Amino acid sequence: MKRIIFIIGGIFFLILGLIGLMLPVIPQIPFLTLSLLLFARGSRRVHEKLVKSRLFTKKIRPVIEKSPLLSRLLEDK
Repeated sequence: MKRIIFIIGGIFFLILGLIGLMLPVIPQIPFLTLSLLLFARGSRRVHEKLVKSRLFTKKIRPVIEKSPLLSRLLEDK
């Protein structure tokens, strides 16, 4: 049940991020990043690919570890 909620949340924020690409009023990067984190939480395969990527370990992981709310999304299953 949790997996489905994370995937639905990922789809929702992905749509918001894509709308943000078309409308300059809505920020797209936070929505796309959050959708990726939710997809990673909902799928083991996406989680492993995300954690192994070089961009994630250099740029995104330090920001996520500073936030207690986002760091819970990053925890291993």
